[in-house]
Amino acid sequence: MSAVDTRASVVSVQREAKSAAPARGRELQAQAIMVAVFIVLWEVVGRGDFIYGLIPTFSDTLVAVWSIATSSTIGRQISISAQEIGVGLGVAVVVGVTVGLGLGSVNYLRKVFEPLITYVAAFPKIVLFPVFLLLFGVGPESKMAMGAVSGFVPIVLNVLVAMRSVDGKYIKMARSLGTTQLQMYTKIYLPGMVYPIIAGIRLGTALAIVGTLLGEIKVSNGGLGWLTHFYLAQFSIPKMYGVLAIIFLGAVAINLVLSLILARLTRFRASEMAESRPLM
Repeated sequence: MSAVDTRASVVSVQREAKSAAPARGRELQAQAIMVAVFIVLWEVVGRGDFIYGLIPTFSDTLVAVWSIATSSTIGRQISISAQEIGVGLGVAVVVGVTVGLGLGSVNYLRKVFEPLITYVAAFPKIVLFPVFLLLFGVGPESKMAMGAVSGFVPIVLNVLVAMRSVDGKYIKMARSLGTTQLQMYTKIYLPGMVYPIIAGIRLGTALAIVGTLLGEIKVSNGGLGWLTHFYLAQFSIPKMYGVLAIIFLGAVAINLVLSLILARLTRFRASEMAESRPLM
């Protein structure tokens, strides 16, 4: 492919991205309107007496968020939850990617274990929490284990699906050249699997957060899940919703970062495909 053709392909990709910008702007506008409507409905429902004060107004929730955010204890609770989620997700990523690569590189093992892992995906992980309490106690380790188990399944499944999508001709060519198994992973499999791995981590992160916070709500002595249950026990409903709002904002921020990474990988892949497009 000539340099002129390469530049033309790249320009074409850029033009497609620019043409999609107005549509994306309309989507963001619609989303903003939906959020505004939700906030108005929240305020109206909160001011009504037909739900017995179980849902505070949006304005009261904002006041509670500010009160919690400026308190002296919130930093410690966020630190506890972040540590538990981070360690659990880290274990899920390392084990999930390793197991996925190991099973996916052997066709027989993939056919045997992939259906089993799919069945496990439908299993409610929270029922394992009593086992983790027996093994690790009520400390942060049981919540880390809960996060790791919750995030493991989507990551390993994404890796297995990605392994199937690797072009077989590259695998045959690499093996004919005497490539070692380690080189197969680093030179053939992983470069073409970055996108699905990040997508799996995105799903695994959401489930790891849910699993960890559920564990904190059940049995814990610290963390955002524990703080939510603490305010519920005191029937301090606005502050309970305030903690839930903080958790929601944190999850949105994490998801936004991973979405930006996925979007950048998508644009990079589109540019790479345009540059490698054969001349007709």
